[in-house]
Amino acid sequence: MITHDTLLRVRETARIDEVAAGYLTLRRSGKDLVALCPFHDERHPSFRISPALNIGKCFSCGEAADPIRLVRHMEGCGFEEAVRLLARKYGIEVEEERGTEEAGRHEARQAILRGNEAFARSLLPYDPAEGITGEDENGEEDLRALRETFSHFGVGICPPDAPEGFRRFRRRLVFPVRITGGQIAGFAGRYRGTEGAGTAKYVNSDDSEAYHKGRILYGLYEAVRAVRAEGDVLLCEGYKDVIAFHAAGIRHAAGLCGTALTEDHVRMIRRLTGHVTLALDPDPAGRAAPLRSARLLLARGCEVGLLPLPGGMDPDEVFRRQGAEALRRLVRTEAVDYLSHRIREAAGRKGGPDAGGIRDVLGEIRLVGSPLAVYRRMEELSKATGIPLDVLREELSASPGEPVRTGPAEVATGLPPARLRERALLRFCLANHDRMFYAGDGSGISLPAWVASELSAGGMPLTEPAHLDLLALLSGGGHPDGITDESLSALILSLRSSYPEEGPPERLPDELLPDEAERQLFLYAEPFIHDRLQRTAARLRSATSTDERATCLKELRDCFALSDRIGRALGSQSVRRVEG
Repeated sequence: MITHDTLLRVRETARIDEVAAGYLTLRRSGKDLVALCPFHDERHPSFRISPALNIGKCFSCGEAADPIRLVRHMEGCGFEEAVRLLARKYGIEVEEERGTEEAGRHEARQAILRGNEAFARSLLPYDPAEGITGEDENGEEDLRALRETFSHFGVGICPPDAPEGFRRFRRRLVFPVRITGGQIAGFAGRYRGTEGAGTAKYVNSDDSEAYHKGRILYGLYEAVRAVRAEGDVLLCEGYKDVIAFHAAGIRHAAGLCGTALTEDHVRMIRRLTGHVTLALDPDPAGRAAPLRSARLLLARGCEVGLLPLPGGMDPDEVFRRQGAEALRRLVRTEAVDYLSHRIREAAGRKGGPDAGGIRDVLGEIRLVGSPLAVYRRMEELSKATGIPLDVLREELSASPGEPVRTGPAEVATGLPPARLRERALLRFCLANHDRMFYAGDGSGISLPAWVASELSAGGMPLTEPAHLDLLALLSGGGHPDGITDESLSALILSLRSSYPEEGPPERLPDELLPDEAERQLFLYAEPFIHDRLQRTAARLRSATSTDERATCLKELRDCFALSDRIGRALGSQSVRRVEG
């Protein structure tokens, strides 16, 4: 078990901005930094990092993190392991106390990682010259780059005297697989001879506390900086494909480790970028894989590209037969937008547009989150196929699944009171996005950031995901006229053009801003807290245990306290009792 002194040294030394930079794409916002929240899936950055306070907080989901908690979440590890990782990062010696059961589990994982590091150091050198045809004029330069890349990734040949736990890798080319923090979680071993009956082309480390294929992308650790710079992950299938891309200077490539794309993979990608280019093998399995992967990515808010691979070759074969320049040219000139490619496929069938293909494309368009983006894709499909837009809309509405809204954004009229208040609060933040709210302690914070913080502290989330996204952007210092997301731009227009009667004036004198800000917050909170009271009271009436009743009573007391504040602020009658 780690000593208290070690923990204190780590807490005093580790800096949230330095730690976050290893996992997230950061951008400056005044004295702070902002990034996509690591705790929930989002399209716009709402995670605000304060170097002065040494914490990060999401103003959308309400999660907060110091360096230790951030490492725990990003690495999927326990408290002590996170402390150890930070200690290693900052060169702090870890002092141990007598271990506990939890410490024993952590030590078991550490033992796996230490064993992996030792095995990786024992790998024999490997010359990747085999398979290079030398057809391109830069053959020697390509080979040198390939050798350097193999060495950089730590690829080598399993020694004949490999330890017991690694003997499955004998006679194989071994690829160390690193997790986000750079530690070697496991290995993949490729057979170097001619596979006979019962000989697997690849073998992998067993699933363990350290290694899960569905949670690791090969090469992502090496690709992080390039992914941030390019704004794209080039996703391929195999280990050698990743190395071929990197050897060709295309360093934003990562691989699936021979498994299907998973939700965990998508979450890892979304923390770095919202764009993915698929470069999966063109075999029968590979032709189906882009469809599955693209649909999962589209459903999670990613933009998707596709890199067609020529002549049945995978990226490694293109590099070895045609050279690095051919691979670079392929990426530079042949990558296409996935949905546009699918639309052209459906429109270009012999005998005219294919009805089944069009329905498939409509199903993929349905996955796109932005209503305006859906509309534009529908227009693109209409122009490509010659089918009237109205007909496509009807087909989209009639097809299975939740209908996608393709019309204009809804206006405030006819909405329930709670939604009206929510939109009024958001419009208030929009109108005063550049104003500073000065708290009682004299600290200044932007009005949207203050509102987001108060909502989070009171457990009162906005009900509409688009409202949350917009508030997060405004809280992070974003300018409403500079927001490029189509759905959020449409929402801004809707908010600016549909004012409820009780809405605030466009601008207020500075001296009136604090009072009006509190009033607008309480106007939103009033229907919310009444609903919460009713729900809690219903839970109390059906509670069967003393602990459950105590929890409900505490929630009721909190609700009453907030209700009293609302009543005093708004001059209305607060909720004094709940029947039953």
